[in-house]
Amino acid sequence: MSPNEIPPEIYERAEILMDQFRHIEDDREFVARILMEEARTAVPARLGLTPIQSNVLTFVDQFQAKHGYTPAYREIAKAVGLSSKSGVHRVVHDLVSRGAVQMKPGQSRSISIVGRA
Repeated sequence: MSPNEIPPEIYERAEILMDQFRHIEDDREFVARILMEEARTAVPARLGLTPIQSNVLTFVDQFQAKHGYTPAYREIAKAVGLSSKSGVHRVVHDLVSRGAVQMKPGQSRSISIVGRA
């Protein structure tokens, strides 16, 4: 399989995990650690999410894993193809209503995915 056949978000997640576990020399342990991490951080399937809600949730999850903090609305808008921060605000608050994420009122960059430490 060539890199062109791998979706960009999967390729980026693979790069993050390779960096995270670069100290492991044993191939089996390396693969096992990656599988365990993916199982630990997998966003549970939530019925009823729209494609854009799912895209936002996935982007926020991957951004937090890579950077250690939540993306700004402008970053989310750019990543998922929304034209305004107000569109992101609506989607994020829909995710809050569905119980997929939580936010701290009055605090920027405070999105946290439900079920994560």
